[in-house]
Amino acid sequence: MAVTSIHSIKATVRAAISYITDRDKTVNGLYVQSYACRSDSRGAAEDFRTVRATGTGRTKILAHHIIQSFEPGEITPEQALQIGEELCDRLLKGDYQYVLAVHTDKNHLHCHIIFNNTNLYNGLSFTTEHNQGKVSERSWAKLREISDEICKEHGLSVIEPKGKGVSHFERDMQIQGKSWKDKLRAKIAEVAFYSKSFNDFLQRCTECGIEYVYKPNNKVKLKFRLKDEGQQKFTRADTLGEDYTPQRIAEQIEHIQKVLVVTDKFAEKKDPEKTVEHKSEYVYKPSSDDEFFRAFGVHLDEVDEPTTPTSKPTESQAPEKKMNGQRSEVCVMPIL
Repeated sequence: MAVTSIHSIKATVRAAISYITDRDKTVNGLYVQSYACRSDSRGAAEDFRTVRATGTGRTKILAHHIIQSFEPGEITPEQALQIGEELCDRLLKGDYQYVLAVHTDKNHLHCHIIFNNTNLYNGLSFTTEHNQGKVSERSWAKLREISDEICKEHGLSVIEPKGKGVSHFERDMQIQGKSWKDKLRAKIAEVAFYSKSFNDFLQRCTECGIEYVYKPNNKVKLKFRLKDEGQQKFTRADTLGEDYTPQRIAEQIEHIQKVLVVTDKFAEKKDPEKTVEHKSEYVYKPSSDDEFFRAFGVHLDEVDEPTTPTSKPTESQAPEKKMNGQRSEVCVMPIL
């Protein structure tokens, strides 16, 4: 059985792709593949931007991020990759570029899919084409429906509706025997990734339906509760695990911001005339070469220019759509 979620990306496309294609999470890039774009974060972000430049809309949404999590022990990484690709084929229908990665670093396998918001062929946004109209026809509802269909076809357990008044997530938890802590961990990790500071994280929690009580001078400093999900009591942050305390959340956000600064500086040094898509507000000014060496183990001068493909999708030259049953080649991430 798979639990799915989808949210919009309005900035940091490159950083988001860098996160999902992390070699430590994907067995050295073995479980990473892409469609109509390169599979490395810099190349994919550039290819996304090239297609967006041909778009017809004015939406601020740059891309979308899908997470598809599987029951522990129910599926192999290879099967997860296949199911993730089938999900992309049926939901996106070959009209949108995407990068797909299976993370194997947790006890439950999960797919991360980041796809461009601009259609390769007509320039319309995914938001315009698939996320309006009746509630039952919007992207998040369609995503859940397609994911359940594919799980059935692969012999995986699925969530069967049982009357009214119970949300899809509540049925997920009932069948899996999971607690609210599992849901909280997943949502908190997503919010932290897109936050610029701990205060920004708290604000985004409110926006994303996570209620919190933060009292730094108390013994219990931080508590969370999922709004509108039926959770009755607040959950102490320290009971979620050592990575969910205020200090660790702040440290992880700071680390992400440092990496963003390094990647921005690297891009500017290699191609100073190009505008970097993400500009972090984090103020951090070390030596670029020293910081890059500490982060990636090589010096800037030792890194070759990324290989530019002979052809990239443009308005007049888009790739042929994938036919049903057609498999994509698995793209292994290049070693820096």
